[in-house]
Amino acid sequence: MDDTYKLQSAEESRFLSRRLWILLWLVIISTVTDFFSDTNFMNELPALYWPCLVLNVLCFWAYALVLLDMGSVSDYYKTAGILHLVCGGIGVLIVILSGTRVLSLALYLSYSVMVLSVIAAYNEFRGHSEELLYLDPELSAGWMRLWKWFWILMAVIIAAAVLSPLLPFLSSLSILASGAGVVIIAVLRLVYLNRSAKRFDEHAASMGQ
Repeated sequence: MDDTYKLQSAEESRFLSRRLWILLWLVIISTVTDFFSDTNFMNELPALYWPCLVLNVLCFWAYALVLLDMGSVSDYYKTAGILHLVCGGIGVLIVILSGTRVLSLALYLSYSVMVLSVIAAYNEFRGHSEELLYLDPELSAGWMRLWKWFWILMAVIIAAAVLSPLLPFLSSLSILASGAGVVIIAVLRLVYLNRSAKRFDEHAASMGQ
């Protein structure tokens, strides 16, 4: 860490707060639409499936653009935004390939998206952590703990996918555990985004803006 690092100005704090509020709402909307755009709901709720799928994709790209915008404050945000865009591009390619006979390539690309998502999450969470380091050390440390839990969760998901043909029972348990982990991490992410946005708001207000 650079010892010359200083607390953000009121303008920077207000900027970060507004962007974090946007990220928070994008996560909420994305979580809801992701639930209803699951293929299991395609037959049960066809009227909701496609609108939610489109909205989910738009939220994903919007999240990437907001992170890129935050890149003016930290290179970590910029890197996270770029990786989100790359994941989005690969995701489109996977959808195209899924309708062809090149399913094996689509599977390998899915694994690459998981890996890139982990790296993107690291850069985003590290960005939040660094910007909060001197403002709120406890919250800063919380973001890095969340990152550790996130990569462990992704490792479990990837392991479950690889082991599923060999150990179906163990894979099923891993899937159930990872499902619970996804919910817990999603909730904590919302909590940390909310607390971080409020903390930057308070800092800006304390400086008279």
